[in-house]
Amino acid sequence: GQAATQYDLALARIVDAIINDDVSINSIYLPILFFLRHTLELKLKQGIIDLGNIVNENVQKQIRTEHSVKKLYEIIASFIDMAIAKVSESELKKESEQLRDLTVEYKDVINDIDAKSFSFRYPFDKKGNISNLKPKEDIVVRTLDLYIKTDTFLCFATEVLMRDGALEVGDDILGSLFN
Repeated sequence: GQAATQYDLALARIVDAIINDDVSINSIYLPILFFLRHTLELKLKQGIIDLGNIVNENVQKQIRTEHSVKKLYEIIASFIDMAIAKVSESELKKESEQLRDLTVEYKDVINDIDAKSFSFRYPFDKKGNISNLKPKEDIVVRTLDLYIKTDTFLCFATEVLMRDGALEVGDDILGSLFN
């Protein structure tokens, strides 16, 4: 979670530099997408950690080396989706469903452009082919928009759903979250 915050801060500075015309988005889109991808990955991992002992111990070990946002999302979604279904307050349920759907879209965009966390790091694939992303015209702005809209859900869905009573986790994690 703390590492994701560092990516968030770097993103904010880069976006400010673009807004202030200090740098062109065309020259810095790969670092932006790199940060967007990795902040999502780290927030998904933190969300799984926040679930505590209700997550299988083997899965808890697996997330340390897992880089697929699709796989990480599937792990957390198996718990979050059930919890959202249990929410009784209609506004919270509606907002949770909307934010979850936007998070799925964010995850899908990231998965499409960098499924295994290689595209933004290495200029060539294992066969020597150029692997650098040549993004569609709106991909950076679209992904930034999804990042902004989903950030609170990624950071706080577990805690909110626990406070609502829709998600139950072990006492050890509750204590660390609420104290």
